[in-house]
Amino acid sequence: MLRALFHHTQREMYVREIARWSGLALRTVQRELAILMKIGLVTTRTNGYQVFYRANGKHVLFAQLQQLVFKSERCLLGKRKPEKRQRQSWREPSERKRSNAKRREKQYGSDRNI
Repeated sequence: MLRALFHHTQREMYVREIARWSGLALRTVQRELAILMKIGLVTTRTNGYQVFYRANGKHVLFAQLQQLVFKSERCLLGKRKPEKRQRQSWREPSERKRSNAKRREKQYGSDRNI
């Protein structure tokens, strides 16, 4: 979440956008933004419908946090998240289903008359 706010300091983001970008739950982002607002690290602006958040460049810790974010990004460049497994298509039986079908075939025979 800090990366979202302190990497592009001039960019304003709304809560759902930060949640989507960070991968955190919406309630978690709301709670953390409330804490950051309370200590003055984040400023807000509203357009009547949405509240936009952005890092407060005038805060005492702004420069240190921004440096920390940039350093952490350099460290993470080589370490990518493992890709998610592709969802199983309903048309292609999974390996488990195939092995279960083979086991039933052996147990009951290939021609089951019910």
